[in-house]
Amino acid sequence: MTKIGLLGDTHGNGRWTVYALSVFQTYGIERIVQLGDFGISNTQSGHLFLKKVRLGLKNYKQTMYVIPGNHEDYDYIESIPVGEDGWQALRAGIKLAPRGLRWSWGDTSFVALGGAPSVDRQYRLNAQRGGNKMWWDQESITRADVDNVVAGGYADVMLTHDAPNCAQINGRIKGNPMGFEQADLHYASEGRALMEEAFRGVAPKALFHGHYHFVVNDTSVVHRDSKDQMASIVGLNCDGFNGSMATYDTETREVTFIDISQHKP
Repeated sequence: MTKIGLLGDTHGNGRWTVYALSVFQTYGIERIVQLGDFGISNTQSGHLFLKKVRLGLKNYKQTMYVIPGNHEDYDYIESIPVGEDGWQALRAGIKLAPRGLRWSWGDTSFVALGGAPSVDRQYRLNAQRGGNKMWWDQESITRADVDNVVAGGYADVMLTHDAPNCAQINGRIKGNPMGFEQADLHYASEGRALMEEAFRGVAPKALFHGHYHFVVNDTSVVHRDSKDQMASIVGLNCDGFNGSMATYDTETREVTFIDISQHKP
């Protein structure tokens, strides 16, 4: 099996996520990488979401590999032990990738670096006054995370939630159309700068990310094997929108976005 599924932010949307599993099943996809803001929450609704996804995966004989985002319950994530294979077992068939995890599927090597700064941090801090925690300071990658990933060297594919600075996202967020706090904009910018360092240090053939809720299909020059080479940077949309599902062929390195209008919800 050379093709894997790629799934953008799902935000705890159980109906959408199970629908996505059914679409991937029509393409014969058994391994699905979810690129963050999955919807991990130690609440009744959060556990119900995980139950729906677990049952869907069981029904379609699939496994989901989650690269945690920023809108996740990191206190809950940290309570889940890391297994001998390096993954955290969130549920049967649902595995979480700790930051810096490396593995191979066939001849393709992967490295995960989940997490991102929430550009709406102030809103989430204010909302916590209602009793429900909505922001976790563990969400953003750290200098130690970057150093660890860079020290591990090259991987064919880098799986993240945030995008590096070189990705073509700035045109969509220029001018602060959502009116976020300046301090939070700076916080988010620092996170992209750290991701840029990690990306340059790994110098993968491809990087896949979520987070921005629009499609990114870009290339960037990286220095690998003593020469400049091209790396693909692909960002996926979020639940309910086209561009939120794609397949990646690890042999041909071809990315194919799935047109959801061709599949019944």
